[in-house]
Amino acid sequence: MDKKGLSIVLVISMLLAVCFIAYRQNNDGDNIFAGSDETLYFWYTDASLEAYINSAALEYYDATGIRVVPVLHSGVEYLEDINAASLSGNEVPDLYILGSDSIEKAAMAGLAIPVTDPAQIVNQRVYPQTALDAVTYHGQTFAYPFYYETAFLLYNETYLQQMVVSGNEAEGEIEQRVQEMIPQSIEEILAIANEYDAPENVENIFLWDVSDIFYNYFFTGAYMNVGGTYGDDESVMEIYNEDTIVCMSVYQDLHQFFSIESKESSYEAVLNDFVAGKTIFTIATTDAIGVLENARSEGEITFEYGVAMLPGVDAEHVARGLSSTSAVMINGYSDNADAANEFAVYLVNRYADTLYERTQKMPAWFGPEDYEENIFDRVNEVYAASVPLPKILEISNFWVQLELAYTRIWDGADVNETLRTLSEQMKTQIAGAPVTEEVITVVLPEEEEVVN
Repeated sequence: MDKKGLSIVLVISMLLAVCFIAYRQNNDGDNIFAGSDETLYFWYTDASLEAYINSAALEYYDATGIRVVPVLHSGVEYLEDINAASLSGNEVPDLYILGSDSIEKAAMAGLAIPVTDPAQIVNQRVYPQTALDAVTYHGQTFAYPFYYETAFLLYNETYLQQMVVSGNEAEGEIEQRVQEMIPQSIEEILAIANEYDAPENVENIFLWDVSDIFYNYFFTGAYMNVGGTYGDDESVMEIYNEDTIVCMSVYQDLHQFFSIESKESSYEAVLNDFVAGKTIFTIATTDAIGVLENARSEGEITFEYGVAMLPGVDAEHVARGLSSTSAVMINGYSDNADAANEFAVYLVNRYADTLYERTQKMPAWFGPEDYEENIFDRVNEVYAASVPLPKILEISNFWVQLELAYTRIWDGADVNETLRTLSEQMKTQIAGAPVTEEVITVVLPEEEEVVN
């Protein structure tokens, strides 16, 4: 065969190969990435992310030629299973989503290493400090912040408008008065409850889930410090102090005022009452916005609502809520760490514009500069002021124990003794030996009145 004939055969062979690959891509989903030089295995646990992550993987392949295999893994032993898969050497998870509070556990097992941040996105230009603190461990950035959950004050704006309108106000004046009506403290909520002539269908001025620490933590959040700025400092354990005693004493008094029973309290019921227009103020998480908008699209609600910062106990005590940040971590056992870092940046930043719309999860980054100001901006402000979960492995049960302490106090247990016992328990777990707290004597306002 001469050179011309050989060239024709080669061209035909190449065309047949291209057609075969195209056929496989269109007809065999399992082989859509066939021929890729690099493959990343990406683990996650939340099924609501499945379509979003699969879409990101496909678009990333189109842009880079790097195959990303999403692995939806369920089970309580998630990190342990990542460890087992890593040690097996077969389809090692190169990167995965994990709560930032588990960074220490992952790092100690070699399953998380400092990120390289190739696009330089993990900074204050892109993320609020809360997100940066959440992924910092012993001075290094160990993950890329992805999405978060936090609690905020949710209010019925229509009811507030009805409170301030007398009939002659301009629209701007009404809006200003409504903003002035949004309570900055529990004291102000109680004042509204005492003075407001509520419509017939309003059953609660203020109702929240007293059984879940996520909706309760703000009462003492500004005065508890567990683990320091980054939640990794074992020497910082401030649970039992004058401010927490005062704040929790006010919290306990609210039981009598609002008559909410901890055993009967649930977030679902609280949110349903708000959607039904039975409540003016509540403490909610980011899922509430999706629930309200779905209800609006179904014609179930006609009122306007708003989001505000959490209220402090009184004028002297501010609030600070709790937040959990889910992040993308790079596995120390991965042989593709550089490629894993690149995809992580793409997922949490460049591909995150539609995260809430498609998954109902709030992206941890600020969003595009031209992002239209809306209710999500106010949620982001609350997140920026929140307290990230601590990372200290020895006190991984802290939130369970704190929730139990809140419940006991709500139901009437001695505030001082309950907080002191909790502090001793946590410090003992860290020290590995019994720790005894010196009793703090606090004279509460009502006790001052009795003395005087």
